[in-house]
Amino acid sequence: MGIVIKKKVYELADEGIHNVVLSRIEDIGLVETKNGTKDKFAMFFTCLDQKAKDGSDVDIRYTAAKVITSRSTLGKMLAALKIEADDNFDTDDLVGVKCQVVVQHNKADNGNVYANITTFIPTRRVEQV
Repeated sequence: MGIVIKKKVYELADEGIHNVVLSRIEDIGLVETKNGTKDKFAMFFTCLDQKAKDGSDVDIRYTAAKVITSRSTLGKMLAALKIEADDNFDTDDLVGVKCQVVVQHNKADNGNVYANITTFIPTRRVEQV
């Protein structure tokens, strides 16, 4: 009998607003895009308000190039979350950051549906008295 390989099906975060925490970061490396080759990484946001049917965490994958400018994906995310970045920004400092995100489902050309983060909303910080 041959080896049966099943397509991995990931449970998507529901559309709408979610409370999330940035749980891990992975280096993707060089990726060919419509704008040329980009050095990218992936950030995984774990939903704090939704679990998969099997009880496991639901993660939302968000990719960005390793560039911080006012127009870059990472730069826009950091600005929305009110996080300052200097010339030697370490992405590991983002792990553990809690925020809210707005998720929208989009169907790709290959027919797959993806949960995409369209907006980042910073959480209120409580002042110590």
